[in-house]
Amino acid sequence: GYRLKISVYLQAPALSSQDFHPYHLHSPTAEEFEPWYTAQQKVNPYCTDQLLKEIVPRQMEFIKIFNPFWLMKDGKPIGWGYCQFHGSFCHIFELELLEEFRGKGLGRGFMRLIRAEAGRRGARYVLAQTTQKIKDFYIKSGFTLVSENTILLKK
Repeated sequence: GYRLKISVYLQAPALSSQDFHPYHLHSPTAEEFEPWYTAQQKVNPYCTDQLLKEIVPRQMEFIKIFNPFWLMKDGKPIGWGYCQFHGSFCHIFELELLEEFRGKGLGRGFMRLIRAEAGRRGARYVLAQTTQKIKDFYIKSGFTLVSENTILLKK
């Protein structure tokens, strides 16, 4: 009943202002976020009205701690991420693009914008915890490997 998972920790310096036309970073308000998040969940085949009643309030509490950011193009979010700021550190928890925008280098641009936002907010470093599978994306985005830890998970 156990399996091993490798947890990868990376860091990158925060950046000064970055430009990534025609894309820009937007930090949505709770009023913007809730309908967007609800619509995102409704596309999942497993999503029911009961599930929405449970997860939407939790997600609204989550964004009070982990700031959401959207990568915007033509006034619409095409990607999203969540960050938590701790003095000179910014911890990024998720970074995702809509399927049709993947594989075009937009993720690295999105990451540069988040690193610049971290710098604007006074952070010196951006930290990430991820998996072996996604480690190379972070390295291509300017991060350096801090450590890899093997974690034993009960099935």
